[in-house]
Amino acid sequence: MEVIRRRTICNVLRGTRFRCLNGINCRFNLIHRSINTTTVRAANQKAQIPKKPSRPQQQYKTPNARQPLKPAPPPPPPLPKQNPLRGRKFALIGSSFAALIFAGYSSYLFVLLNKEPAESSASKVQTDVSSRYDTIASTFDSEVDWTEWSMGITKMRKELAQEAYGDVLEVSIGTGRNLEYYDWDFKGFNGVGKLQKVGGIKKGKVKSFTAVDKSGEMLEVAHEKFSSMFPGVLGVRWIIQDAAEKIPGPPRNANETSGSKDTKYDTVIQTMGLCSVADPVGLLKNLGECVKEDEGRILLLEHGRAKWDWLNRALDNSAEGHAKLFGCWWNRDMGKIVEESGLEVVNIKRRHGGTTWRIELKKPKAKAEESGVKVTIEEKIQAASKKSWW
Repeated sequence: MEVIRRRTICNVLRGTRFRCLNGINCRFNLIHRSINTTTVRAANQKAQIPKKPSRPQQQYKTPNARQPLKPAPPPPPPLPKQNPLRGRKFALIGSSFAALIFAGYSSYLFVLLNKEPAESSASKVQTDVSSRYDTIASTFDSEVDWTEWSMGITKMRKELAQEAYGDVLEVSIGTGRNLEYYDWDFKGFNGVGKLQKVGGIKKGKVKSFTAVDKSGEMLEVAHEKFSSMFPGVLGVRWIIQDAAEKIPGPPRNANETSGSKDTKYDTVIQTMGLCSVADPVGLLKNLGECVKEDEGRILLLEHGRAKWDWLNRALDNSAEGHAKLFGCWWNRDMGKIVEESGLEVVNIKRRHGGTTWRIELKKPKAKAEESGVKVTIEEKIQAASKKSWW
């Protein structure tokens, strides 16, 4: 019965004329059939899943002819090594140059301070070296331009000349280094006179001008400067003579050359002149005779002795060589010269360690007591020395 039941099941399952020989083969076939049935079902289920749409195939295009590739740019050069002193190059050069100048100046000053002064450097025995200016007249301006500009002398000249007014006398005019700074009363020339909003050109302060110098060569250079500045202007007199001698008065009109004996000048100017003459005290006294009493002014810009002894020693030791080169003694005591002239001190200013003197004098109406005049001059010099160390 058992065998018949197995065969029946096998036949039912297979649906064929399959004959099972034994129970073992029947069981194997049953398992195998079950597996195949499961596989078929799974395959049928997968077939029912909708397929993903296929990607559209791109049409192949024939590429153009291949263009030659550009050569690759060369690699950048390696960066130079940073120089830590690159940004300080000019500062180092400048500081080295300044140190060299300072060392040279210090050495020069040391030699001067330890050098025995020549006998001729004393004020009492200084000779007249003004003849030197005839030789250096053509090159004088180029030799002193930079020095005067760097030390502020040029600015001081301008300030001094702009104070001049009326009938003006300039003695020891030299090459005319002050001419361009006067407020001239000439109309129609560029830079002369002052423009006003109403009334046009205003008259300048300088009404007449008389120039005096002992050196004909220097005076000729000054005259050429003036002619180039104001061509055709004749209202200026040029006199070759020693300023210590009697000077004619201001002209009464623009065409007069002799001058008036009775009138005096409103302003007398001299720059770097007391150092060049043989008798500076006599020169100042003569200038006092040329200026109007009390209201007239004598304006001086000079170089002389300093505030400090060590600087005076340097000036004394180099005075003779400087006098032979430039024709002036730069170690004279300007305070003493002014005191001995008998003129009244209006104002004194000193710069550059006291070696540059800006002096304003006038001729008093009545003579004061000598002691009172001396005290006034000494007090003004001391006050000027205390205002600034330089």
